[in-house]
Order: sequence, then structure tokens, then C-alpha cells
Amino acid sequence: AEGFETVECTIEDAINSICNDGFAFSYVFKDSYRNTKNFISADLIAVDVDGTRPLHDALNDPFITNNCSFVYTTPSHTNEENRYRVVFQLPYSIECKKELHSIAKTLCTRLSGDPSATDAARLFYGCNKEEPHIFGNIINEKLLKDFINEARVKSHLSDIEGYRTTTHQSPISMDENEVLRTSCDKSIAIKDIKNNTPIYCPRHFDNNPSAFAATSINGTYVHCRVCRKT
Repeated sequence: AEGFETVECTIEDAINSICNDGFAFSYVFKDSYRNTKNFISADLIAVDVDGTRPLHDALNDPFITNNCSFVYTTPSHTNEENRYRVVFQLPYSIECKKELHSIAKTLCTRLSGDPSATDAARLFYGCNKEEPHIFGNIINEKLLKDFINEARVKSHLSDIEGYRTTTHQSPISMDENEVLRTSCDKSIAIKDIKNNTPIYCPRHFDNNPSAFAATSINGTYVHCRVCRKT
């Protein structure tokens, strides 16, 4: 919990310290004492994936290739049990621990990460076994705001006495040009998907096509039976 040093550096220096020198990293804390009460801010968010998704699959995920900064394997990584971290560079400093938790939890759901590793005092160990996979992205700011907004809506609904529903319209907006993968393993934009086409959910790591496309007077929309985030 003690001994953390706040360092201002480039993302290249951070990658070198974490992946080549093996330094652990966390967030910025008051008096350099790591606990959630002392949380000040975060500029990186990492997702722990512990054997729940093959590394090669993650490295070919468009969400990761378009938004992730870098991926590195942890010391416990093996060919049989793929264990790695997906690290996102934020477009601005997150200074609210609830917002940080909301973003981290949503990313974990989407990438099949460890949901217990989403608090505002999480420690991420470094590794010096292998070279990192560097994508060099800064995560989209609109995505972060959507993640935070969804958490606020859920929190508000849960506070309404007697609120029950079997359907859920997510506040996360979807671009009609967003490309999704159908059950036939074809890539197609939302606007071109035919009604009731089975698709892989774009909002959580989906081993089976658990979502479908449907049309209404407002256009084509996507609904997932599992996560209900679309």
C-alpha cells in the first residue's frame, strides 16, 4: 500500500517501466498511500484477463485495436492459461473514483476481464518476460462518457422503489455504421443488417451469438439477451 511514487511521463516511458523494468503501477493517491479513500486521479485503466479469453483473440478484437494503448502478458501467463492486461490511455484524467469504477467494470464486461479488479485502488504488476503489444491508441472520449452515463442510469433505476423490468434500453448510443459480426462470421454495418439476424454482441465478450438485429420506425437496433447493454 505504501511507497508509490507519482510520475509524470510519456506513454512510451510508462510502457518501458511496466513491461521492460517490471514496475507495478496504480493510480495517483494522497500521501502516496494506496487505498480508495486516498484516490486522486487516473490516466491509465487496465483490464485483467485471467484465462477467460485467448490472447490471440483479444489482439484481433477491433475494440482493442482501435482503442487500446498496449497489451502485456503477466508473470503467470502460460500457453494453456492466457493471462494478460489490456491497458487504456485516457483522454483526460479521471478524478472521480465512481466514474473510474464504472469505466473499468464496463471494459471488463466487454473484454472478459476480472470484474473484481475494478476498484480505485487496484494494483497492476508489471512484467519483463515478453515484449508488449503496442497499439498506441487513446480511448475514445465519447465511449467513456457513455460508460459513465449507463452506470448513472442503472443506479437511478435501482433506487426507484418497486422498479422491475425484463427489457432494458441502454443509454449507450450505437453508430449505424458500426460494424458487427453475424452468426455466419460475416462483418456488416448495423444499418445494413436484416431484421432478426443473429449477431455477436458488441458490448460484451460473446462466445455465442446472443444478440439480434431488429427494425423499427426509428431504424435498425440491436438487442442482447445476455448483457442487455444494447
